[in-house]
Amino acid sequence: MNREPLPFDYLPPVSLPHPKVTRAEALVLFDVQHYGDGPPQWLEGRLKRPCQTAAQAAVERLRLVQRLRRFAARTDFNAEAVGNRLDCCCTEVRCMSGACPECARAWQRWFTAATEEFLAHAMPAGTRGTILSPVHAAGIVVPGGGLPPATLHRLKGVVCDALTAAGLTTAVIGIDVSYNEHLTADFRPHWSLHPRVFVPGVLTASEVKTLRMYFPPSDLIPRPLKVAAFDGNPAGTAYGMKPAFGRRQSYEQIKPTANGTRQCRNTRGRPLRGTEAVELAVFLDAVGLRQRLILHGTMLERDRIGKVAIRVDHRLREQGPGRLR
Repeated sequence: MNREPLPFDYLPPVSLPHPKVTRAEALVLFDVQHYGDGPPQWLEGRLKRPCQTAAQAAVERLRLVQRLRRFAARTDFNAEAVGNRLDCCCTEVRCMSGACPECARAWQRWFTAATEEFLAHAMPAGTRGTILSPVHAAGIVVPGGGLPPATLHRLKGVVCDALTAAGLTTAVIGIDVSYNEHLTADFRPHWSLHPRVFVPGVLTASEVKTLRMYFPPSDLIPRPLKVAAFDGNPAGTAYGMKPAFGRRQSYEQIKPTANGTRQCRNTRGRPLRGTEAVELAVFLDAVGLRQRLILHGTMLERDRIGKVAIRVDHRLREQGPGRLR
């Protein structure tokens, strides 16, 4: 049956520019050690599942390639270009795309080890670090129109301003992405970019109070800032640079109490649908892996054996040959 032509029938495929791979990304992603199944390892979620293996990441890459090509015509012509890039990823030549499950897993494994090493060196022996999980309206995007990379830059500004105002001079920040929806449509579905901040040492009450001023609660974000002690579990670090993403589905639940019952909002994980997965993959490919890592008073440099490490950025020191971007 004939149909009326749709507006995008006349548009040729257009590919978003792939971000230039930074020196740090190249050094990390050329290291075959990060693609293996050795340490670091951790257990994930309430069910304590083992972390993703190299074989599982390879399967996810092939599934994403198929999904990108299948949904390209109906969602975003950029999806086909991203799918082609991921399809070329192999052990000899890595694609280094932010959307690639294998490259993102390798970046996560490096991030986990590098962040834990940084915290160990930045804190006195016997002290503990702090994990901040803030959510801000600057990181919320309505789905369907594409995730603009500028959203990430705006969110970075908010987080760094808040840390500076609280007097926190050093931190390592990873960016997570989730698709949030409510089971009974109590709020509009939306993408949420939310940082996970690793700070050396324990925060004072005054520092936490200042941070809360930058992350005020709202109807959409009732609990905008969570503060927790870092217990050294690599799962907590790895969560800040996840290679896999899903839907966070909220629902209301009635729980018994000593005085009767109370209503509370819970969340459960669900897989992304096809159009959502494609929209997210195009965004991740456009921003790259390095942009998901925010360094506040810290920097990347090569250590004595040539590995990329996170170190305190001594501002008065001139940029030396070992410093990376």
